Amino acid sequence: DKAAPEAAAANLAIFRTMFKEAMHALCDPSKEASTDDLEDLKRLACHNEHAYVYVLSVLYSLSSEPLGPSMRRIAQELQRELASRGKGRQAELFHTAVSGGAVHTEACMALTSMMGPRKTNPSDILTLHKLYTGPAADRPPACLMQHPVFLELLVQAVFDPKVKINPAFEDKYDCLLAYAVSDGRGGLVEEGEEFKSNSQAIQRVRALSKEDAQTLSDQVMAVLREGMETSKVCSMGILLWLGGKLSDAGFYEPGGGFERLSQPYVRVIQHIVMTHSSQREWVLGLLEKVWALSLEMGSEEKVHAMVLAVDMMVLLLRLGMVLRCLLVMRRWLPTAEVEVQRRCLVGVLGTAAPPYSLPFVTAVLGLFGAMQNLEILHHADSKVLVGEFVDHVKEQRGKYNLDADANAALDRALAMSWE
Repeated sequence: DKAAPEAAAANLAIFRTMFKEAMHALCDPSKEASTDDLEDLKRLACHNEHAYVYVLSVLYSLSSEPLGPSMRRIAQELQRELASRGKGRQAELFHTAVSGGAVHTEACMALTSMMGPRKTNPSDILTLHKLYTGPAADRPPACLMQHPVFLELLVQAVFDPKVKINPAFEDKYDCLLAYAVSDGRGGLVEEGEEFKSNSQAIQRVRALSKEDAQTLSDQVMAVLREGMETSKVCSMGILLWLGGKLSDAGFYEPGGGFERLSQPYVRVIQHIVMTHSSQREWVLGLLEKVWALSLEMGSEEKVHAMVLAVDMMVLLLRLGMVLRCLLVMRRWLPTAEVEVQRRCLVGVLGTAAPPYSLPFVTAVLGLFGAMQNLEILHHADSKVLVGEFVDHVKEQRGKYNLDADANAALDRALAMSWE
């Protein structure tokens, strides 16, 4: 509609080349995975609705190939991205139709009526429950319920204490969520062990989260531990529940629960990110929310929230999200309290030892540059660590080939005595 056939063909050829390059970068097993590669593909595919439909259709056609699960996972990330932008409803409906959803119109209508307003409702949940527990030959494919937007709605409805659902429908929500995340290959989904274990874990964790348990006794911790180890979707629900607590300003106020519950909450989240690496990105986003919230608090509450965020960020750094965490910390430091700045540097330098990589050295010197006063690092718990780092970088200065900003930060540190 917008161009002559020749121009359209040329544009398509360019797009296909860029698409192939983006997919090769994302799926290349010879190089380390990077979120930048996924972000590049998101920008390309979600540029407009035509691009989105084209890319999703290609990924759908590849879903039966050996890399099929990876193609479906990439498609889910693109679906999530388009939904987060609040547009693309027609493209999403079109893709659902061409990917086999049109055969199951009743299920698609129920799903789209909930994904549109981003809210579940008993009527459509009942429709889906009847369809997915009906005769096996007539059931829609489970992949229809695996749309990222709908899965998020189900997880929120089942686990978030702020979302109220009719008790008469709780078992139907549990069943649909367990069905969506269970593998039905080789027989009926509900007859598989994975479905049964998912169902039991979902019900037990949901009972705790919906009741908003105010204490984490040994019994409660055992239920949470079993849930997050048994079912990844339960770990998502637990994060949603505890994340809501940690991102509430009232939690850090006197009597709000911080003194009693902050450490148990943190231990649960630590267990989740160590068990399920895919949840680390979500936790990073949660910590960003906690930090932004801390800037609006009083002095004592602010320190509590900042320390919690920094300690959790150091854990993510230890688990491999090194440069991502250091970049976030660099943004945080100018607004951090003095003791939090020192805690941040101690945590970072305590995770590594020479020889350091150039990106790590540059990022740590960036933290130095973000601090107005390096004298705060002349403290018993930080002086030795900082001194060892500065001495090493000074000796290897030529090897690291630092840029102007990093050299300036190093010179600031060298101007001080760390003995």
